[in-house]
Amino acid sequence: MSLEDWAAVAEIVGAIAVIATLIYLAIQVKQNTGAIQSSNAMVLHNNMSDLAREITRDRDLGNIIVRALAGTDELSPAEKMASYGWFYTFLRTGELAHLRYRSGDLDKEYWDASLVFFRAYWQTPGFRAYWANRKAAFTPDFQSAVEEWINDTSDAITPADKSF
Repeated sequence: MSLEDWAAVAEIVGAIAVIATLIYLAIQVKQNTGAIQSSNAMVLHNNMSDLAREITRDRDLGNIIVRALAGTDELSPAEKMASYGWFYTFLRTGELAHLRYRSGDLDKEYWDASLVFFRAYWQTPGFRAYWANRKAAFTPDFQSAVEEWINDTSDAITPADKSF
């Protein structure tokens, strides 16, 4: 074989190596995406579990949150502060989940299921009142999304679903 023949063979081998490397990298990226989505779903789960644990372990706080969500009872300044702290944390959890979903780092099925849960809270009178006064503390993209979710009553969320 001539030097030109060897160069052609080396060029073909190099092209095959590049293709193999690209296939390997594509597989790695797909596996990494799955790992990131799983990790973000676990963070969302843990955050929501922590919020639920707070109001189930502390009956007084649970009562305050239920009253705050209903929006019908007058809350003392301390109760209002407690409910605002809980609402804020709940919203930040939703905002983080929304951001992760929009960036592709949270699985669509998990996000859709979580959104039904979030909306059950976000559509309550007490939450709406809180949101009207505090939405500026959140990103403009999340503000727009929450406004849409609050006003959209087309899904399966019913008053019975809101009986926490």
